[in-house]
Amino acid sequence: MRRVISLLRFYFFSWVVFTSFFLFFSLTKIHAALTITNLSTSTLNGPDDTVTVSASASGLQNSTQYLQVLLTKEGTTNYFGFTKNKKDEWYQYKSSPSVGDLSSYFYNFTPIGGTWMGDIQAKVDINDSSYKGPGTYTVKLAK
Repeated sequence: MRRVISLLRFYFFSWVVFTSFFLFFSLTKIHAALTITNLSTSTLNGPDDTVTVSASASGLQNSTQYLQVLLTKEGTTNYFGFTKNKKDEWYQYKSSPSVGDLSSYFYNFTPIGGTWMGDIQAKVDINDSSYKGPGTYTVKLAK
């Protein structure tokens, strides 16, 4: 009986230590500056209209980073849209992408010296319920 209790204590302690490490490292964030430096003047009224987002980032780790463009109707917080990745494929906005989605579909880059500058293309998703037709939309970048 004592051996069973000792084993249970060991497993519980191991679980607590593992969970603490996991939470600490998964919640640790690196503060990076991501700035939109220019937007093309394209009007996003139809499914084939695109906008080019020029951006820069600093304070990054020199490892693969992933970005997506978020569009939202002015005055709302529902994001939508498509972002073009480096494979020349359009992928739909995802609020909580899986690790597999990041590496398979998202626009990616590797910073040099913790910095990056580049252009990303986006377009509206006319089939998304957040698309409200022609009008003013806010463009954001998510890392």
